[in-house]
Amino acid sequence: MNPHAEDWNDEIPDGRGGRGGLLLSELLGRWHWIALMVVLGWAAAWYYLAKAPKLYQATATLLVKQQSSGVLSK
Repeated sequence: MNPHAEDWNDEIPDGRGGRGGLLLSELLGRWHWIALMVVLGWAAAWYYLAKAPKLYQATATLLVKQQSSGVLSK
């Protein structure tokens, strides 16, 4: 035990000290919120990219002149 610990956050039973261990365990305990935020972020990015104008888009029209010969023209 740390004799200079003034706050309960200074000493954590896992031996690592600091708030890092407690924060990580709380986040892993709420994994469904993390998964929800990832899914919502993915959906928002997909929606934005679907609605954003396409900057580098081109179209081309090819005109081909057909010369028929022989079979039906006799």
